[in-house]
Amino acid sequence: MALGDEKYKRVRRGSVSFDYAAHDRDRSKVWYDRVMIGNDPAAVLLAMEPTQLVSAVSTMSAIERYGARDWDRVLAKLDENAIKEITARIEAEHNRSCEAFAERQRQYRKHSLARTAAQTQELRDGARLTRGMLESDMYQTFRNRIVCDCDEGDYLDDPAAAYITGAGWCEERRERTGVKLQITLSLDVSNSMWNNNIAKTAAVAFIHSMMALGELAEEFGDNLHTNGFLFAMDEHGKSARPLNAVAYSTIPDDLNLGMCEEVREYITSMPYHAGQDTWITPLLSAIEKWEHHDSDAGAVKLDLVITDGVLEHPTDLRAASEVQERRDGTLRTVLLNFLPEDEWRAVKLPLNCIQYHVDENNIFGMLRGILSEFVGIYV
Repeated sequence: MALGDEKYKRVRRGSVSFDYAAHDRDRSKVWYDRVMIGNDPAAVLLAMEPTQLVSAVSTMSAIERYGARDWDRVLAKLDENAIKEITARIEAEHNRSCEAFAERQRQYRKHSLARTAAQTQELRDGARLTRGMLESDMYQTFRNRIVCDCDEGDYLDDPAAAYITGAGWCEERRERTGVKLQITLSLDVSNSMWNNNIAKTAAVAFIHSMMALGELAEEFGDNLHTNGFLFAMDEHGKSARPLNAVAYSTIPDDLNLGMCEEVREYITSMPYHAGQDTWITPLLSAIEKWEHHDSDAGAVKLDLVITDGVLEHPTDLRAASEVQERRDGTLRTVLLNFLPEDEWRAVKLPLNCIQYHVDENNIFGMLRGILSEFVGIYV
């Protein structure tokens, strides 16, 4: 049985007090009594292991007891040579500890970078496969036309004309068919995606398809408009937005996934903005806003929405239908739903929406198949 979005409970608890100062004073006193035993603190301190010595000094230096720190009381019992020796040992331990930490960080970055490189290559390979399946259909958005009597071209058609006038060449040109496509891909980031252990599969499928579409959009220019969106975000699941470029990333440029970089983290962990409910109107409104500014009003539109939710709020369905009616034109919104079909109950969808069941075994094939069929129909 699939889990629904989890709404976090707010619990009001009674205040619990803890006297940290008293705790620190007790710890300081324990070390002070241990060092001052036998009234020869230098011998006790110099007999300690470096890590133990650092712990003793830092604990006795942290807080005052009876108006002074215990470490100051100990120092008053030490001669100059003992203080120098103890200080040197503490500095040496500090340097060793810093170097050990730096080495652990270097090793962690090295292994982390290796894992990131392997993951990036795997994701790019998946995107390349998706692009390959779509590219041949996309090329049909251009038709070839032979233009002759050119001053230069791909091959010589009329040698005599070329000799006399220089215009006996032909060339093959591609002309647009006039069909423009708009394809959006959206990902549900409500917390149930992670609770049901499907977020990884969904995120990988999203990245494969979005990267492929992004590359094709660059190649085909005004013939293809595409963008990615996230929805069901924040506490009530009512937030949606286009993908953002990561403002700061430790990942090198050659391994960066571009606009899909922020989705990479979803493969391994749930983001802080994961929603506690699933509303679709904010998503459709975000797509509507984007297409008004960055798409083409006459484009044939396809929305692909990866989700695991049931649209159960009547106000959400009514508002979403109003958005869909405004968007008008040749529009189809397809929900690819991980939720088992027997849990869909009496499914109601907004206007121009259709829903298919997917799972981790067929999500990749469904995405590619729907995209390929859509492109093949309208070109």
